[in-house]
Amino acid sequence: MGLINFERPSARTQDFQFRLQRMRDLLRRLDLGDLLHQKSAPKPAPIPTIHIAGTKGKGSVAMMIAAGLSAAGVRTGLYTSPHLHHLEERFRIDGKPCRPDQLDDLIEQSIPICRQMADQEVGQPTFFELTTALALLHFRQRGCQAQVIEVGLGGRLDSTNVIQSSLSVITSIGLDHQNVLGHTKAAIAAEKAGIIKPGVPVISGVRCRTVDPSRTGTACGQTTPPKNNVACDIQADDDPEPVIRRIAGEVGTRLLTLGEDFDFRCRPTRAWGSDVELFDLPAPTRNDDACPPPSPHMPPPAKLQFHLGVEGMHQAGNAALAAKSLQILADAQLLPDDEPAGFQLPSLDIQRCVRAWHSINLPGRIERFCLPDGPMLIIDTAHNEDSITALATTLGNRFGPSAAGRRRMVIVFGTSRDKDAGSMLRVLSRLTDRLVLTRFQDNPRYLPLDRLAEAVPPRSFSDVQSSESSQDAVAMACRATGPDGVVVVCGSFFLADEIRRGIQIETLI
Repeated sequence: MGLINFERPSARTQDFQFRLQRMRDLLRRLDLGDLLHQKSAPKPAPIPTIHIAGTKGKGSVAMMIAAGLSAAGVRTGLYTSPHLHHLEERFRIDGKPCRPDQLDDLIEQSIPICRQMADQEVGQPTFFELTTALALLHFRQRGCQAQVIEVGLGGRLDSTNVIQSSLSVITSIGLDHQNVLGHTKAAIAAEKAGIIKPGVPVISGVRCRTVDPSRTGTACGQTTPPKNNVACDIQADDDPEPVIRRIAGEVGTRLLTLGEDFDFRCRPTRAWGSDVELFDLPAPTRNDDACPPPSPHMPPPAKLQFHLGVEGMHQAGNAALAAKSLQILADAQLLPDDEPAGFQLPSLDIQRCVRAWHSINLPGRIERFCLPDGPMLIIDTAHNEDSITALATTLGNRFGPSAAGRRRMVIVFGTSRDKDAGSMLRVLSRLTDRLVLTRFQDNPRYLPLDRLAEAVPPRSFSDVQSSESSQDAVAMACRATGPDGVVVVCGSFFLADEIRRGIQIETLI
């Protein structure tokens, strides 16, 4: 598109502040000014708008919410990033990507505006700013009744944060993009909680470290919140949950937190996926003023049961956040008394929503394929220690030495140069001692093989091979594991894209 690509993060806050001003200007020029958040006089969003941030899980939660809404008959736009294969994937309506001719038309509409801005002090929009604006324009022109918007990076200063939301979701807090967001979980939590807006309910998957364990549920057979839950990896001296709670209180909005206001149980099934139960918890007694008290109209504790066709306890946690979000959208009684009218979708059928997740496919999220005359291939976009840990836990439970479905496993790994490859490989070494290192070809951010080999922790893998070609790396892994084994590709969105495009995949399981 001939635009600056600011999906590569800048560390200068003033740059982000300037970009937010430019983003507001861009939306106004596209006649989308009614979508903007007005700090002085907030108004309800023109259509229900769900805004989602988090270190990991935000893409999965966004896709689950959008699929649920669409299944219930609500025409829903979904904006996510990055894309796996084609730019059109970022702009989906009822699960279908924008057509190439539609994207061409959107770009044609934006070109004169971008040229005008380039000649003015505000400057030309960045690539991410424009794709965000095009998504909102696409959803408007195609008559969407709701929209689900995933944050690109952080939250407070992200280009998506200029819009008025109806519901905010924070999925998790972990250490990633520290050069921009901060070097502690508390600092990163403050950035991601920047999407919280006055009067807009917040769903948080960041568990409170001090919650009484007797109030929480049983997640996948465990009696305490599991270490690798979507929202449980919290260091004792760096707790992000109080930060989110404090900001919600300062802004003046209702916060519902996983493990404190609601929780879930999940049981893996013999087939792929889990049976999940979502339930409310009794209102906690708290002696601080960090959050407004629960609405007096809150209904008694209720349960919602559903099957999730995606593997992993972390995905069950994501589904719990998505299900609670849908409940908030459906039931006006769950909202604060002063919530602006027109926010909720009172006719939303929650059972229809969650039934959509029985067969949901989340591209690049523990995605299974059958290779011709070969082993099972699993592709996952996990690219930081938290998401790799969730992946390793899931695969260990399903295919590990103590699992009923034990299989020989080989890891194919490649990542970007700004990632902590050593930490990710240390986690993966708990799964298997067989590793094939590779790199992706179509993006210059790849970590070269010599540096990747140096990142392999000592005494972690006994069999380490490498290939400059990702396709050859998968072929090597297939030979090593045999037809009954499992080949796992992970470490990068770019690697997942390349493998999905370059390998002859016979069947999506």
